[in-house]
Amino acid sequence: IIGAEKVVRGKPFPDSYLEALKVLNRHFHSKPEILAGETLVIEDSIGGVTGAQRAGMKCLAVTNSYPAEELKEADMIVAALSEVNLNFVAKLFEK
Repeated sequence: IIGAEKVVRGKPFPDSYLEALKVLNRHFHSKPEILAGETLVIEDSIGGVTGAQRAGMKCLAVTNSYPAEELKEADMIVAALSEVNLNFVAKLFEK
């Protein structure tokens, strides 16, 4: 878990997402390293979507807190995570 206290700048800056990626790569000793564009951020805030995009990560927005129109920068938008399955996620990475 990367909380706001772990980074200098919070959302909409990409710092927390990039820190999480660094921790994943360190923890799993990934060779080759996992790249930002190979990751998926699930967000429900405008700042979170912006931060994910700035980090170069795919972003799936859930309309828990904001309507779809305000989350339009996300790669895909759903009303609930129950709409998401592996095939759905795979489509995000086909683009």
